[in-house]
Amino acid sequence: MTKQALPKPRVLLLEDDALINMDTAQLLEGMGYAVQSYMHLEPCFAAVRNELPDAAVLDVNIAGATSYELADWLEKRRVPVIFLTGFELEDPLLRGRATCSKPCETALLRKLIADALTGERD
Repeated sequence: MTKQALPKPRVLLLEDDALINMDTAQLLEGMGYAVQSYMHLEPCFAAVRNELPDAAVLDVNIAGATSYELADWLEKRRVPVIFLTGFELEDPLLRGRATCSKPCETALLRKLIADALTGERD
């Protein structure tokens, strides 16, 4: 009997800075996740309407808009969301949500995603 490899957890990444997007996608892939990466809200929203990821990593500010509506939509469908932010740690909309300040430390991002996928919260 041959063993079949388990599918990699699918992580959605939304980050509008091209360099951070590329670096974060590579980091997540190195952690063993299948990454679907976007730089704009509209195509990202369209993609998740077709297929839900296992978890999402979202930059808060996307080209002058925020990703909160997308995050709420995903969370209603039980997809855990981790926010990346450079500024908004005091934003009341982030209270009680998994958040990592940019630049996000690899160990913290790894823990936040692992916790999200297993349903654990601090």
